[in-house]
Formats: sequence, C-alpha cells, structure tokens
Amino acid sequence: MSAFLKACFIGMVLLLVAPAAMSAAGDKPAFPTAHKKSATHKLKYDDLDLFLKQTVLLTGRSDHKVARKPAAITGTRVAYDNTKPSRLEGNRVLFHQQTEELARVSGALRDTMLDIASKVNFAKLSKDEQLAFWLNLHNIIVYHELAARYPVTDLEPLVASCSDQTSIYCNQSYNLAGQMVSLNDIRDHIVANWDDPLVIYGFYLGAVGTPNVRGGAFDASNVWQALHENAVDFIHSVRGSRKKSGKSLSVSEYYQFFPKFFPRFEADILAHIREFAEDDYLQRLGKIKKVKANLNDWNIADLYNGHLKDPTGAGNVVRNDPRSRKRNDAVPLHARRLLADIQRRNKTRDEKMAASGSVKTNGGSTTKESRDISGR
Repeated sequence: MSAFLKACFIGMVLLLVAPAAMSAAGDKPAFPTAHKKSATHKLKYDDLDLFLKQTVLLTGRSDHKVARKPAAITGTRVAYDNTKPSRLEGNRVLFHQQTEELARVSGALRDTMLDIASKVNFAKLSKDEQLAFWLNLHNIIVYHELAARYPVTDLEPLVASCSDQTSIYCNQSYNLAGQMVSLNDIRDHIVANWDDPLVIYGFYLGAVGTPNVRGGAFDASNVWQALHENAVDFIHSVRGSRKKSGKSLSVSEYYQFFPKFFPRFEADILAHIREFAEDDYLQRLGKIKKVKANLNDWNIADLYNGHLKDPTGAGNVVRNDPRSRKRNDAVPLHARRLLADIQRRNKTRDEKMAASGSVKTNGGSTTKESRDISGR
C-alpha cells in the first residue's frame, strides 16, 4: 500500500496554472462553464489512476441473469450476504484492505482535486477536460466518504436521497475555490451543461445497483468511451434493466434521478435502452410497452457486503488476496462464496461466448455497431 502514500505526493500534473473564474452566487455555487473547443492544456490524473487501479477489483460483465439467493449459513439465521438478484454484478472496491489508509489517501486525493479549481483557468480547458475533472472530483469525494465510514452495508440513506438526515449528498461540505459545494451541486452542474444521457453513467455512488466504479481515472481522451462502456454494462445487467415477462420492462430506480434526460419517462427510457441494446437483447425488447422503475440494490459494492466476519465467527480460512497476492487469514464465508459465484458466472459466460464465436470486449460481447462516441 506504500504506493498510495507515494501517489499522494505526486499531485495532479497541471500544464496550466491560473486563477479560476468562480464566485459565490447565494446558496447555489457558481461553476465555470467557459471552455475552449480544442484546448492544448490538459489535466493529468496519474495519482488517482494508480489509486483506483490498486483498489478496484474488475469482476467482469453481467450475464444478465438473476443470481441465485445464497444459502443460509449453518448454525445461524443471520445472513451477511447481499441477497439481491444483482448481487454478483458490478466492480468492487477493496474497502476491507487497510481501511484507515484508504480513507487517508482518498482524502488527500480529494483535497488535491478541490485545490485544482483555485489554480486552473477552466476557460482554457476543453469541455471534455472539464467533464473528466468534475466526474473524478465527484467520485473521489464519494469514495472517501465511504472509506471513512466503512464497514457499512446499506448505502441508500447516504447517497439516494437528500431528505435523509444521514445523507452525504446535499451537504455543502467541500471547499471549491472559496465556495462550499455538495456532491449534488457537482452532479447538477454536469447534468445541466452536458446534454447527453451518457453522463449519468459516470457517477460513482458506491452501491451495486448504480453504475460501475471504473478501474482508473477519467480523462479527456477516454471519458466518452468509458461512459459508453458503463452504459452498455449497466443496461445489460440485472440491476439496470430486466424483461421479466410479457410487455413490461423493469429498470433501475437510478434513472429517476435524471428527469432532464427522461421527461417522458417510459418512452424516453425505452428509447435509450434500445439505443444501447445489443442485438439479442434488442430483439427481446421488441414488444415492450410498459416500463417500471422498480429495480434497486443499495448494498455496498465491495467483497464483504460491509461485514468483515462470519455471523457465527467461524468459517475463516487462509487465502491470498486476488489482487495483492498477500496473505489474508480472515476471509468470511459470504465473501468467499461471492468470489466463487462471480468466477463461476464468468467461466460459464466465456465458454458460451467461445462456442458462439462472439467477440469478447471488457468482460462481455458485442454484436451491435457501437454508437458514435467521438467529437463531443
């Protein structure tokens, strides 16, 4: 983990240093919107990229099948597993490893990101550069808040609604160039200034039922490709959309957070999903007439579901961590069987893909021509 501490001192490498044109505007902060069409100035995120690469476990694409509910642990009725149908989906943050250090380093990265706004003239940056910055800032703030509270299981009170007293989402707690801003302010700024629903797939909220945490930082060169990949992953997952029966489609409650992009909710969501659906799923959507936003999974997207021990206190074994290869002597049963189930799903999916001759792309397959994601 020493690489994390070293990363904190690398800092964001800025090719342009100048005061940011930002000023307070009552309760609602003012964010910079001026930009260059093609800027020569760039922000680099080497430290954030390293941090995410070392703490995010890429689990592979969903097979779009409901996961079986895990069996009860012998000797107790208490279950620490995520029992949702989407429990095998989504990349996982390794919060269980040296939690205090993760909180400290993510806090240092957050502060570095916040400090950029007082040193950079955003008007000299391209719009893609700005989008990558705001997404990275939002996500490292969420990451730090979760690391500081870990172990935690149910994230709905923290990030789903500003009305909950425990919510971290609407508290203007972060000093951005002299303004106190909230996560909600950052998200509102992105949604208001980028007229493309792909941006909704860039917000890390920490829960299984929300878009994937990336195994690296966004930057101007990869931001739209990364958002496109997250969109395809989410739509082709049990947590994103499911055709249960007949002419009805269930979709994630997450889509209701963004009325700007889906004002006529049923029609707009269906058109959106069809735009990104691969051929086999697109055919299954052919007769859909009704859409219901009734899918959710607010369990934390880690390996332990926020529980570091077995409910019985037993069942721990000696094993090596899948990323660091270091010995970890206390892996509870629910974490071990989650990993085993994910590996089994990936093996079955890959065998089917190999048999059908499908092209493997980022843990999945694609047969539909990709949407043009360049030049935004």
